[in-house]
Amino acid sequence: MPSKSTITHQYYLPMAVIDMIALREDRCAALSWRKDAGYQFIVLQDGSFNTLPFLIFYKLGEFSCAALFTTNTGFGCVFPDSVVTYSFSDNHFQTYPFAKPLPLDTAKRSTSPIKAHMDEHTGTIYVILEDYFYKRRGRFITKITLNNNIAHYSPLYAFPFNTAWHHECNDICFEERPLVHIINCPSPWHKIEPCPSRSAHLTKLNDDGAFNVTPTVHGHGSFSSDKQHLMVKSIFSPYSIHFYSLSGDKDFVIDLTPKRVLGNIDKKWLTLFDKFNDTFWLARDYDITQVKLLR
Repeated sequence: MPSKSTITHQYYLPMAVIDMIALREDRCAALSWRKDAGYQFIVLQDGSFNTLPFLIFYKLGEFSCAALFTTNTGFGCVFPDSVVTYSFSDNHFQTYPFAKPLPLDTAKRSTSPIKAHMDEHTGTIYVILEDYFYKRRGRFITKITLNNNIAHYSPLYAFPFNTAWHHECNDICFEERPLVHIINCPSPWHKIEPCPSRSAHLTKLNDDGAFNVTPTVHGHGSFSSDKQHLMVKSIFSPYSIHFYSLSGDKDFVIDLTPKRVLGNIDKKWLTLFDKFNDTFWLARDYDITQVKLLR
């Protein structure tokens, strides 16, 4: 049964949103791009936004993506050459350069991080890296530790690649073991969205490899920052977001309507969404919508 919701704030920004996560206290953090300012971190709350004073030394096109994640005191971001964390308690940024570079693709370019999740009990960061050939398509799982102001990564798992099928990793979470949302696509469709396959799964990684926990609606999946749900947006009309518990049970569904959920966002191209408790955030280009879930 569809869940009820109401829009609390709509933000039209002077910068484009690259990535976005929901935080505690009805906050949202985003990595943005602005032509006259480059990449910036912004924080949204109560209908307004602030730009954080941190210089990101990348030009447009120097990396294909970066991955935000939540921490106990704020948020962090994995870039191709470093990990950055920010604490709201003291308004402090900390940069951890990688001890060795992330793997290079076949054209000797950085293999950029697509999604990241921090296990707040151990401080380990689980990261999805993009495929060597098909940029922004997740395939490799690695884990990162932060020690003595240095970031260290080690490979964890590589989803198989063959000429018939391609396993695309959408997002990663940690609940006793790493959890990944996977879409299985015929290989010729790597660069086409949506993928024509209807096979998508919540998958768990263990010492013997990967096994499917449950099938999901076919679509783009993202784990909520409150670590309560896997959220999957269907890629075929009519569009909706399906919320699954981390054990695989479907909890509820939100229909993507402009009046109660989307605001000015085009539901067909929506890929950025997150929630923390009953506050739900959606973003596309220059628009961010803040929603209250009424269940």
